[in-house]
Amino acid sequence: MLPVAKGRPRFSRRTGHTYTPQKTREAEERMRWMMKEKWDGAPIDEPVAVGFRFYMPIPASWSKKERSYMCSRPHVKKPDLDNLIKLVKDAGNGIIWKDDSYIWGYGKCFKTYSTHPRIEIYVGTTIGTAP
Repeated sequence: MLPVAKGRPRFSRRTGHTYTPQKTREAEERMRWMMKEKWDGAPIDEPVAVGFRFYMPIPASWSKKERSYMCSRPHVKKPDLDNLIKLVKDAGNGIIWKDDSYIWGYGKCFKTYSTHPRIEIYVGTTIGTAP
């Protein structure tokens, strides 16, 4: 799945209520579906440390030389790393961890360019170690 950032909540002028943007809801649902396919056990019901690696697509408009050079280099454009993490954390509620409040720490978290865009999630339950 291509990395997608969690969108900011929107506000309805007509009703005065907040709502989650459609793109965010769809991305979160796809992420939840993929997590359910990959995660065998019950949601973790103890403190958990996580690491997130986001491998972002390289623009097709870049030359072959640029694409080769930028592969594995830091991705320093939007979307922001924290918004990417928020979507994955929220999608993992009730699937990987009971609630994202159980996340006590982070291991390696980064976003980099890749010819194979994807999201990798690392989970550890031992206090004192982070993935």
